[in-house]
Amino acid sequence: MKRIMSIALALVMALALAACQGAASSSAPASSSAQPESAAAPSESVSAPEEEPAEESAVESMEEEPAEEAAPVTMTSGENSVSILAGDETVAEFTLPTETPIYDELKYMDDGQTAMMTHDIMNGVSGRTIVEAFKGTAEEYIDFYKSITFGSENADATVETRDLNGTQVLVSRRESIDSSISRDYVIAVPVAENAVLGFRINSVSNQKYEVQFEDGVIDILLSHCVF
Repeated sequence: MKRIMSIALALVMALALAACQGAASSSAPASSSAQPESAAAPSESVSAPEEEPAEESAVESMEEEPAEEAAPVTMTSGENSVSILAGDETVAEFTLPTETPIYDELKYMDDGQTAMMTHDIMNGVSGRTIVEAFKGTAEEYIDFYKSITFGSENADATVETRDLNGTQVLVSRRESIDSSISRDYVIAVPVAENAVLGFRINSVSNQKYEVQFEDGVIDILLSHCVF
């Protein structure tokens, strides 16, 4: 009887021990090798969002307006006279100087830019005087036409300034004296901003005649400019 009780007690103790071991294993913490999902995932570098380019200033963002072009400079004809126009505005007028025998006609050339006075050779002066409208400054007119008027000898031409009722007129001249007298001129009369009334003169005077093309003729031409 005692032997049976001993065996039964041993079985009870074995079952109790097994139950305790099972409870201990179930309550043990998870293996340290298990990592949270966030730790197991590979680290990703997070780049800062690209900055939007700074907005352009109002001046830069607006389309640049094209620079306003200067008004065209043209010529119209009258009775022995021509007018210089800047756009639609008449800015100057030149009339035929009849007080000198060198000139007897002013001929408009129908190109909207020039007129011409042929010198009266019967009075001893040959050549011509071109009257023209020019878009630009007086200096630009002189520089552009010096070589055309004076040819290869344009480097010898002098430039002087004359006052015409408060306006500074540029006069370039070249002179050659031989059996005859050659006097050539380029004259720029600024009549408005970027508008010039210009004269180009080629003259040959015969010393046998009383009439000569001299600097005094320039004063006569200028006195017939109204602006």
